[in-house]
Amino acid sequence: MRNKCTVHIVDDDQAVRNSLRSLLEAAAYQVKVYPDGHSFLRDFDPTEFDCVLLDIDMPGLNGLEVQERMLHIHNDLPILFVTANGDLPVAVKAIAAGAFDCIEKPYRGGAILKKVRDALASVEERIPIGTDRPHFRTSLNASTKPDWDAPEEMKQECQRVH
Repeated sequence: MRNKCTVHIVDDDQAVRNSLRSLLEAAAYQVKVYPDGHSFLRDFDPTEFDCVLLDIDMPGLNGLEVQERMLHIHNDLPILFVTANGDLPVAVKAIAAGAFDCIEKPYRGGAILKKVRDALASVEERIPIGTDRPHFRTSLNASTKPDWDAPEEMKQECQRVH
């Protein structure tokens, strides 16, 4: 059974999009994929309370530029940045600008699922008491093995800023 949470994947690498889509659909999430920031922003619905996995380094609009445009729309959609280059200053900048977290490629499936679940839980915490959002409760039951495979230096810096 699918839950109602949608995870948006924005990455210029088709293999990454396909891999993340398969992983998240197997965990019963609805998934929307976008090959670039422009197509994501074109379809972006600021009323959604879900989550986005956003590549930092993309042609056209990079992930930080997409994040900035999302913030101008006043959206609380949690952003999980995915980066292949392990660029610590860029990851710190993304988190300082409001990203939920950052994940370094190559990633482990359990790390992605845990971060998505945590990001959705953070949204649930911000929803006013009495608001009925049952799909968040469903999504939080996804089974994941907690793990985090980013370099220790990046984890410490992200925690310091976050």
